Amino acid sequence: MEPMPETDEALDELVGHDDRDLRAQLLDLGHRVQQIVPRCVGVSLTLVRERLTLTLVSKRHDEPPPHPGAVGPDGGDDPLSEDLWSRDALADAAEGVLSTLSLPMRRGGEVVGGVTMYAATLEAFDGHHAELATALGALATDAVTNADLSFSSRAAARLAPATVADMRDIDVAVGTLAAWQSRDVEAVRDSLEEAARWGGISLVHAARLVLRLRRP
Repeated sequence: MEPMPETDEALDELVGHDDRDLRAQLLDLGHRVQQIVPRCVGVSLTLVRERLTLTLVSKRHDEPPPHPGAVGPDGGDDPLSEDLWSRDALADAAEGVLSTLSLPMRRGGEVVGGVTMYAATLEAFDGHHAELATALGALATDAVTNADLSFSSRAAARLAPATVADMRDIDVAVGTLAAWQSRDVEAVRDSLEEAARWGGISLVHAARLVLRLRRP
């Protein structure tokens, strides 16, 4: 699997901004998932604090296998069939995605991120929840299946470059205020977040106001 173009751009921009090597971590995550679930065609990593989604997609473009319908006594679809309900959900699925598995990632009891995996077959994740959770540092009991058959995380991932630009503006504003007020960076960030909430604006909006006001 390889990063979406927007993810690739965001990862390039994050070099020097984040102590973590997110590119290496993301590629390693995708490799581990595909080793366990070879039919995996996409993996999205969402970082809660950064509000950032990074997505890998398969280089393959396999067509999903046909999904058989439930047949009732008269030869038509049984309106009470679970299979019929499943097919109705699959009607809105992204091309090539027939099953998904989402696992939140926790640190000290707090959800710090989440991984959603997309596969090209209906049973791709069956029997692999615990193995995937162990590989990703998550809990199998938190697993959610087929919650994003439309692969909506790709839309969030397309915003990654803009999100990284927002992160940079926030960091610059916080650094500017910290130097001006001779205060700790984390304390200044908390104050800026509180001011943004009080003003009913986003944190990045507040940061850009600070940058405009402090511009020589």
